[in-house]
Amino acid sequence: MSAARQHRYRFASAGQWAAGVLARADQAALAASGALAPVAPFGGTPQLVRSNGAFAPAAARDGTLFWHDGAGALLRLDPDDPAVHSMPSPSAPGPVRRMAAQRDKLWLAAAALHCHEREQLTRRFVTDFDGARLLDFAADGRDGVWALITQDGRPYCVHIDCAGYETMRFAPDGVADPVQLTWLAGPRKLVLMAAGGTHLHWFSPGDANALFSLDVDTVRPCFSGAFLGSDARARVLLAGLDHEAWGGGPGVLTFDGDGAGLGLVPLPAAATGVHATPSSLLVTTADGLLRFALAAVAGAGAGAEASCVFITPVLLSPLNDNPRRWLRAEALATLPPGTSMEISYASTSDPQVQEQAVRIAGGRAGQMARLREHLGRWQAPVVWRGPAQAALLAAPLFEVRDPWLWVSVTLVAAPGAPLPQLHRLDVLYPGLTLMEYLPAVYQRAEAGPDNFLRALVGVLETGTQELDQRIAAMGSMIDPHTAPLAWLDFVARWLGLAWDDALDEQQKRRLLMRADALAARRGTRAGLATLLDALVPGRYRIADLSAQHGFASLGGAACRGSALPAILAGLPASALALNRKAILGKGRLTCADAPPDPAARLVGQVTVAITASAAERAAWEPWMATLLEAAMPVTARLALRWRSAAARLFDERLGDALTLGGAPAPHLGTDAVSGLARLPAMDAGPRLR
Repeated sequence: MSAARQHRYRFASAGQWAAGVLARADQAALAASGALAPVAPFGGTPQLVRSNGAFAPAAARDGTLFWHDGAGALLRLDPDDPAVHSMPSPSAPGPVRRMAAQRDKLWLAAAALHCHEREQLTRRFVTDFDGARLLDFAADGRDGVWALITQDGRPYCVHIDCAGYETMRFAPDGVADPVQLTWLAGPRKLVLMAAGGTHLHWFSPGDANALFSLDVDTVRPCFSGAFLGSDARARVLLAGLDHEAWGGGPGVLTFDGDGAGLGLVPLPAAATGVHATPSSLLVTTADGLLRFALAAVAGAGAGAEASCVFITPVLLSPLNDNPRRWLRAEALATLPPGTSMEISYASTSDPQVQEQAVRIAGGRAGQMARLREHLGRWQAPVVWRGPAQAALLAAPLFEVRDPWLWVSVTLVAAPGAPLPQLHRLDVLYPGLTLMEYLPAVYQRAEAGPDNFLRALVGVLETGTQELDQRIAAMGSMIDPHTAPLAWLDFVARWLGLAWDDALDEQQKRRLLMRADALAARRGTRAGLATLLDALVPGRYRIADLSAQHGFASLGGAACRGSALPAILAGLPASALALNRKAILGKGRLTCADAPPDPAARLVGQVTVAITASAAERAAWEPWMATLLEAAMPVTARLALRWRSAAARLFDERLGDALTLGGAPAPHLGTDAVSGLARLPAMDAGPRLR
């Protein structure tokens, strides 16, 4: 398969996944990482915080927990304090049925709705709804609440803002005797529970007609809910009991924002209240407060699998003059052991079927089941089973001749298995295909039904995508900007660069990016400067005295041709001179035909001064001289000098690039410079004059 770019539809971000239809997907994980995964269940062994009875659990965003005990006291548990603090309840006389904790407020429902300061518990206001009966309330995810009241025998949903004023009221229709409600901030929906706890109803704020209703029996037969709650985002909680014929066990049913069942969390005792945060499930019982954490594996609490489903929006292949409508669906997925992924599809060429499917997908509720039923026959799914770590898995679509297509992906985790993830889904329609490289006679036969050659080529195209991706990515392996760290050493030796494996990553990448300049300028001052720019940019100085300045002569006409700055050379210490200044052991005789050149020791010497701290010098010194000598001209000698940042000040000249600073702090070390730092003045006390 060619590595050239194909036409494709891609789903890889939260917004792109939201364009399709989702069920039982973890919205928090989707927003955080862009990966599709089943909702992480609550489960495991709960942590019990004992109290004398417990009712009305609530949690603030900072992790502070509140609940009431059987004696009517308000209990508080701070996230950084294991001790439970008890204080008198700030509510008016009467039992507290529900609480909500916000940033700086604590709401309580007794005979009326009370709002208090969260820390001091001083009362802010009381809302009595003009004599209407308060049934229940729930926080709105901000600073207000939604209240469920009954007035003149009719239920109303009322929104109360942070100051206690009513901002909206509507009467929900089709709910037989509602008794509790909760709010989902993610999809912005109200959920009402009817009397008996066997039916739940979803409403949009202000709309009297229910979005949809759910019979709890379809999720858990013979289960009756007693307490309704949520995590205030996208998960609905229903605490209750199984029927006596089924054992009468207590538990908490969980649903996503669209009413899809997520599982059951068994309880050791009957619940007296339920609430959740994004990371924990809070249930009050007669023994105290139970806290369930999110489980890392599926079905940890109920022994059930975890799954999620995604159906793409309608996809159109616009290649009307091309018999090849679709190629394949590619999924980049992580499938731990015990998990699986299924891909199936449905298609149509009927515009009316396509238009009706679009209306169903954009409907208010129940899109998943209605869309599957409307599209009719879905192709048998292609199934992959873990383990697979971020593997690219492809399902063939070359047999689809219809212009409109829907692709469905299901992720399933068996009980006790880690949760799978779908990182990306691409649906490809023809741009390039191997069929285009076959003789025309075979391409014409492709249009016939059940063509064996097309099926064979389709399998080859689908099964070799991982190999094709590796071939397409080979260029990135040698690009200095994108190559993995382990490849940098290989590429450098392939190019013949001056190199050492001890270089840090940034030095290696800078060297590789200058490889062409280093090769073209090798053996020149420009090449040496290019190498130093890659190793220690802006922290070096190159001095070639004989080439930069030349020599000055004293006296006579030759002196008049010299210019400053210049080198004033003299005899070396080994020169022989018989006088009072002669040094024993230093003088030596020279050949008559080769008089000593006083400038010989300066010619061809290139001094490189590098500014570095003591730690940097220790790391760079083992390889610095070797790399620099490889860039030196053949006849030149290297003199490497190390200097501290403070010593560099002596080399600066006044100009736009000079930054004046204070004297450095006095310290002892290999990078200390004498003559700059001063010890602080000390008060010697009173002195005699």
